[in-house]
Amino acid sequence: MAHIDKQQLKHDPVAELIVHGIAALKARMHVLGPAALIVAIIVIAAIWIVNHRQNLPADGSLALVESQRDIAKLEQVARVYSGTFAGPAALAQLGYLEFARTNYSKALGYYRQLVDNHPSSFLVPAAQLAICKCHIAMGQYDDAANILKRDVLYNADTYAALQGQLDLVRVLMIQKKYDEAWQEMQKWDQQTANMYFSNLGDGLREQLLRETGMGTNMVVQAETPTGMQ
Repeated sequence: MAHIDKQQLKHDPVAELIVHGIAALKARMHVLGPAALIVAIIVIAAIWIVNHRQNLPADGSLALVESQRDIAKLEQVARVYSGTFAGPAALAQLGYLEFARTNYSKALGYYRQLVDNHPSSFLVPAAQLAICKCHIAMGQYDDAANILKRDVLYNADTYAALQGQLDLVRVLMIQKKYDEAWQEMQKWDQQTANMYFSNLGDGLREQLLRETGMGTNMVVQAETPTGMQ
């Protein structure tokens, strides 16, 4: 399980609030869909910023909230307030809007700007997930898988790691790399054992079993240690 160190978050209330918000959303992720992750981060963080203006320039925070669906205004926020949380949050929202309009290459550009220009932003892990979704939407499955392995899952302590684990299973299934997909599915099961949202992977596991023709009994036998059958 990806672990968030509370000591590291102690002096970062924005990050802490986002973590709590994401934890609440995980139980409903199967309803909201993975795309809700980055939107939730932006909204939660923006609300916190507006209510705690002493920590970041108020103008940037308010401009972000007031420009949620205006491309030109969001681009201005990203330029003018690049030194505050509003800058990368504006880029994330721009990426989301363009993705929703199926402008995947434009969305990819905004998310890459966020990652490249704001490497220390708390939004980077979510942006990396979004970059993968852009590649998937454009049929660039190898690129998506490489980013998930190299950037998202390499740092298992980020809040995006568990979602990235399931995304990698999906990509490998699309590529019909079923052995690798099953290995990644087992990693998910190990990481989420006895956790309240572990069932979020059930549908994907069942789909993988159907596509590979593996039966439930075969899976149980494969996971049973030698001598325990």
